[in-house]
Order: sequence, then structure tokens, then C-alpha cells
Amino acid sequence: MFDLRLFDFIATTFDRKELTSCYSVNSPRSRSRSDLMLAGTQQSVELKLALDQEQLKSKKLEESMKKLDEEMKRTDELLYQMIPMQVAQRLRKGINPVDTCETFESVTILFSDVVTFTEICSRITPMEVVSMLNAMYSIFDDLTEKHKVYKVETIGDAYMVVAGAPERQPNHGQMVCDMALDMVEAITELQDPSTGETNHQEWSLQARL
Repeated sequence: MFDLRLFDFIATTFDRKELTSCYSVNSPRSRSRSDLMLAGTQQSVELKLALDQEQLKSKKLEESMKKLDEEMKRTDELLYQMIPMQVAQRLRKGINPVDTCETFESVTILFSDVVTFTEICSRITPMEVVSMLNAMYSIFDDLTEKHKVYKVETIGDAYMVVAGAPERQPNHGQMVCDMALDMVEAITELQDPSTGETNHQEWSLQARL
């Protein structure tokens, strides 16, 4: 049987305001408000997650574009080593390769090679030969920039440059002569891989114009 004294105790413990407050917490209107707050919080979390994903995609896209630019620069460097920059730029514009051909009335060409190259190579390892050629070509490449001549080809110890093409120069003969004199002087500063010393008599460059 229900104890009336217990009910009387509960009724006297809570006043009307507290009972109303307790009721309002569990009322349908309060639950709707809580549901809206929960839905809003969940939507904010989803929007933040979507934003983070877009930022990650944007970062990956930026990295991919950077790698693409680096590859393009590397490709350009290789292309310019095979054909003149002016010709490469015309080909990129869609010009017919035949139409890029030009006739040059007067140019000066230089051929050079190391006189004692075979003898030097007989005393050193293949890797030392490669290192020696890289050092020599690096010096010559700097000189081509200095004298504004175009490097045509390198085969073994042979080095070929031209002035007056692909850019027409009225003083192309003087440009190549200056280049040849600097090459003869510069090669004497190379070290002998077999001894590690600079030998002025060892290095002899033959230049033909």
C-alpha cells in the first residue's frame, strides 16, 4: 500500500518553482531545443571536416604544381642542350619544324680537343676520366656564357662552339678567337687526376677554327 506520509514529505520538500523547473527540463519544447543545438554542433563539425579536407587537397595540388614546375625547368634545360633556345621556343608555339630552319651567310666554328687526352686516360680510372671531363666542360661552359657563343656538341674530349648562329653577330670571328684563347689558358689550371697537381705542360689544348 502506498505510504501517504512519504508523498506528503516529497510534496513539502519541493516548492512550486522547483517543480516547474524540473518539468520544463523534460518538456517537449526543451527536448526540441536540445535537438537543434545538437544538430547545429554536428553540422559545424561536418563543415570543419569538409574544410580541412579541402585545405588538404589544396596543399597537395600546390605541391603537385611545384613538382610540375621543377620538371618543366629540368625538361627545358635538357631541351636547350640539344637545340638552341630560339628554335625550341618557336616549336612550342606550334611552328612547323621546317619553318624554323634558317640560312646563315657567315659564322665561325671552333673545334677543340686535348692533345694528351689518351695518355692521361691511360693512367687514371674511368670515373676519374668522367670527373676530369666534367671539370673541363664546366670551365668551357662558363666561357661560352662570357663570350656569348653557342655550344654545339661535346664528344669525348672534343668541344665544339659556334658564333654568328643561332644569333647573328657581325664580330663572330673575334668572339670565337677570344673564346679559344681563354680555353687554352683555362685548361692549364686543371688538376691531373693521377697526381692531384696542376701541370701546365701536361694539358695542351688544340683549337681549330
